[in-house]
Amino acid sequence: MAGRGERAWAVDRISSLSATLLGDRDEKTRIAAAIALGRLADRRGVDALMRALGDKSKLVRGVAASALGHIGDARAISSLEKALSDSSSEVRKRARTALTELRSKDAKRAQTQTLVSARPHASVGFEGVRAEPRFHVLLKATQGGNDKALSPVLAKLLGQLLRKELDENPDITTDPQPEKRLKQFVIDSAIRRIWHESKGPFVETSCEVKLTVSDPDGRILSIVTGAATVQTGRAYYKANMSNQLQEQALENAVKGAHQNLVTFLNR
Repeated sequence: MAGRGERAWAVDRISSLSATLLGDRDEKTRIAAAIALGRLADRRGVDALMRALGDKSKLVRGVAASALGHIGDARAISSLEKALSDSSSEVRKRARTALTELRSKDAKRAQTQTLVSARPHASVGFEGVRAEPRFHVLLKATQGGNDKALSPVLAKLLGQLLRKELDENPDITTDPQPEKRLKQFVIDSAIRRIWHESKGPFVETSCEVKLTVSDPDGRILSIVTGAATVQTGRAYYKANMSNQLQEQALENAVKGAHQNLVTFLNR
């Protein structure tokens, strides 16, 4: 059930960002949407980013090109090749870089597929050999941040992002009925704080999250944290971008906390 809920949330977010990128009248908002789609690296956002290569703003076109290179979906090759003839030299430069990045990823995937085919008895994941899990993690209720109006939304997002990171880790399972041989851990997650502040030419959105790791008997074993900051040019920042920037900062903070959690589990 949690997996289906997470997928539904991801689809809704991609759809919302895609609609903003293609339909919002404000250039800065479209730029922010393109950046967010690139950071999410979800292939469901590729179609919108390809269409954005035809945006009237050269800034939006350039960011869309970079985002497509980061995602690495081969469907974008033809659109990026057309962008090599863009009227803006910056867009042409970003399109060339994106094509180089994308083709490099394609070559690596081909090498990975060759290695996987040479190990037919292994359990295979999306991009390579997937090992059997070694740890079972039970996620408990999440806690929101310091903004009372947004806390329920952010708390829900924190839980979804953390579960996504854990489910993508081949060493970890969140299956409600784990094998007895696995090491068991219980995790409480919380947003310590999330805030905006101006620094020179930028507006920074920062987030700190905390994961409390316990054993099944409730004894605290460790506390790991993650922090991230998203920068937006002051000239481009608008108040209606606040929620989106908070989500980006939270997503990156969760990635950092997950990495620190993995380090602890493998100690």
